[in-house]
Amino acid sequence: ALPAVLASSPDAYYLIVGDGSHRNALGEEVRRAGVSERVIFAGMRKDVPRLLAASDVFVLPSLTEALPTVLAEAMAVRLPIVATRVGGTPEMVTEGENGLLVEPEDVAGLAAACIQLLNDPEKRVAMGSQGWETTQRKFNIQRQVDELKRLYIDQIQAYGK
Repeated sequence: ALPAVLASSPDAYYLIVGDGSHRNALGEEVRRAGVSERVIFAGMRKDVPRLLAASDVFVLPSLTEALPTVLAEAMAVRLPIVATRVGGTPEMVTEGENGLLVEPEDVAGLAAACIQLLNDPEKRVAMGSQGWETTQRKFNIQRQVDELKRLYIDQIQAYGK
């Protein structure tokens, strides 16, 4: 999708953080698409929050996922999300509120969603704020501890003596 994104936003960069067995294939795909100068392979990093904070949009074009915690990390720094509608992703990303969802392998849809957010700073900020609210509501550690504590107390009161 990056060539279409660059046609609309020629100053865009795509930052890939992490490493794995698909690294060489991704590098080859980037070269084949002619976008090598706009893709940065950062490898494994320990400063991911800083990298996220320096970004405008978080893109997760996965073909399969379980419950990608990386989305919560991105939303925690107020990034709007563009992701594929797979696995638990729709449980985290509410279409049009904290991000945009596209079907897996929908290259045109992925590009359109990225372009939409890159061209609309107000929407990015609004979706980023909604994402932060989502992390506070669903993934805040203190809230999760309180809910688990309440569950245990309810169970002890219902069944314990």
